[in-house]
Amino acid sequence: TKSSHRVELDEYRRGHPADDGRREERLTGRADMPGSDDKLAIYLMAVDMADRVSSRRMLANGFFLSVHTALVTILGFTYNSISSGQKSLVVIIAMMGFLLALTWYFALRSYRRLNRAKFNVINDMEKTLPEQYFTREWAELTRTTEDDLEMKSLRGRWLKFKDRYTTLTNVESIVPVVFAMIYVVLLLGTLLGVVA
Repeated sequence: TKSSHRVELDEYRRGHPADDGRREERLTGRADMPGSDDKLAIYLMAVDMADRVSSRRMLANGFFLSVHTALVTILGFTYNSISSGQKSLVVIIAMMGFLLALTWYFALRSYRRLNRAKFNVINDMEKTLPEQYFTREWAELTRTTEDDLEMKSLRGRWLKFKDRYTTLTNVESIVPVVFAMIYVVLLLGTLLGVVA
C-alpha cells in the first residue's frame, strides 16, 4: 500500500503534469539526482499550499469585513430610533461585534504564523535548488542599505518609514482592532449614557 504522503504527491502530480521530460532538469539543474523529482514535486506542492492559505485568509477577511460592516451599519441607522429601554439591544450587538473582531484578529494571527512556517520550510527546500526565488524576494523586500542606516534627519527617517516593506498581515490586523474600538466606544457610550 502507498503511504498517504505518496498518494498526495501522486495526486498533486496528476493535477500538475510535467510539460516534458526535461522539466525536472530545468528547475532543479539535477536530472541525475536520486529522488529529485519527488523533491521538486514536494516543493511545488508546498508553494501551492502556501498560496492556498493566503487565499483562505482573503476569504476569511471578506467574510469578517462584511459582517462587521453590516453590524456597524445597523447600529448606526437604528441607534437613535431605539428607545432607552431597548438600549440593551445595542449592548448585545456591540458585545457580539467586539467578540467577532477579536476572533478575526486571532484568525489573522494564526494565518500569519502558518504562512511564516510554510515559507520557512519552502526557503529550506530552496537550498537544494539552483534558484532561491522566495528567499531572494524576501531579502530584497527587507533589505537595509548603508544609506538607510545613516538617515538622521526627521525627513530622512520619515522617507525610510514610508518606503519600508510592511507585511500584509500586519496591515490587515489593524482593521479588526479599529472595529473593536468602535464597538467599545458604542458599548461604553450606551452603558454610561454618553452617546445620545
